[in-house]
Amino acid sequence: MHFKRDIILSAIGALIIMLAIVFSTNTNSEGEESLPQVEQFTSVQ
Repeated sequence: MHFKRDIILSAIGALIIMLAIVFSTNTNSEGEESLPQVEQFTSVQ
């Protein structure tokens, strides 16, 4: 039970981090430039 809950919490945390990166890159530059940065972040992990 607790193991499943930890997986769900970690997945939600990862999604929040991804959204934060997307929003920060979109505000700093155009949307097209933010896509490669997100792909690099996902490939590192």
